[in-house]
Amino acid sequence: TLKGLAVLAGNSTRCSPPDFDVRAGPVLGLAADASASGGWSVVGGEWIGRVEAGRLETIIDKLETGTTSAPLKAATDGESGLFYGHSDTFYHYHPERGIEILDSVNGLIAGGVNEIYRDREHNVWVSSARGVSKIVSFRFATYLEEHGLYDNEVTAVLERRDGSFVFGHLGGLTFIDGDLGGETRTVEFPEVRRFDRTLGRVLDLAEDAQGTVWVAGNHLGLGKVDGEHVRWLSAFGKPVTSVLLTREGESRLWVATGRDVLVETAKDFERVSQGEGFALGARRLIEGDNGAVWALTAGKGAHRFREGRWESWAHPSRRDLNDVFAVYEDGGVMWMGTAGGLCVADAGTLEPSRPPAPVS
Repeated sequence: TLKGLAVLAGNSTRCSPPDFDVRAGPVLGLAADASASGGWSVVGGEWIGRVEAGRLETIIDKLETGTTSAPLKAATDGESGLFYGHSDTFYHYHPERGIEILDSVNGLIAGGVNEIYRDREHNVWVSSARGVSKIVSFRFATYLEEHGLYDNEVTAVLERRDGSFVFGHLGGLTFIDGDLGGETRTVEFPEVRRFDRTLGRVLDLAEDAQGTVWVAGNHLGLGKVDGEHVRWLSAFGKPVTSVLLTREGESRLWVATGRDVLVETAKDFERVSQGEGFALGARRLIEGDNGAVWALTAGKGAHRFREGRWESWAHPSRRDLNDVFAVYEDGGVMWMGTAGGLCVADAGTLEPSRPPAPVS
């Protein structure tokens, strides 16, 4: 938090100071270490520390991050270092080499970072306003149009079960085996030639149990990849905003459109009943605990389908709190990331989380 490090324990919605000494000032980023020790790294406004066995050790003092209030993205490098940064600058800390600013000179597509993601093979993916780069053993693998990417703007990413990747773009897809210099192929949506290609923006991707890739193609609808082509299913409402393959229990494909949520059946897709007069246009579908499916909306709150019925949470007056982007279930507490900040879902409503107690 901006007031320091805090702990959220059990079902509490209040934060408390940790039970070890911690430096004062803002904490802008946290990253779990890849080592077996189970420690984690902390990026403060002016320092980097490591927490292990209930003790905080300051590693770097007088740190310059370019900000003391904006949140930082952070991820360990799989060894003893740390990647961190914000939209303007991307850094790497190594205990022997110190701090280095990483940008296009190092092979990255851009100098800032919007998100840092570590995949199951411990590669680090860095997304930015200009594309995505993959860090392989601290060697940057950047994919651009000149390397076979359909387009430099990447709007969705899918890691398939065989370890290959599919990237979504405005009006097409890129398939890549995940290795720099490996085979890359693209699939274009010829339909976008007839109108603005932004209407064919890929918003989401999913792979079913048979290895078929499904595409949420915005105003093109729901697409099914068939070899070198995408077949658009005409029976769906438009736009199609999200696709989800549930993995717990019975594996089923779910689809969100501008008005409905549908689920795959033995013969076709069926609308998931939401009650008379209730239209649910979800921006994102997320699998929840115990086989539940979350539908997150832009202005209508968060909705969960569980045991054959919908449950809904929305603030009665604040539209920004009903603009929901993310959900995390933690021991019965349901946290929501919204346009108005972090919220807790309780008793059918979304309420802003209480500010943490100051850490002294």
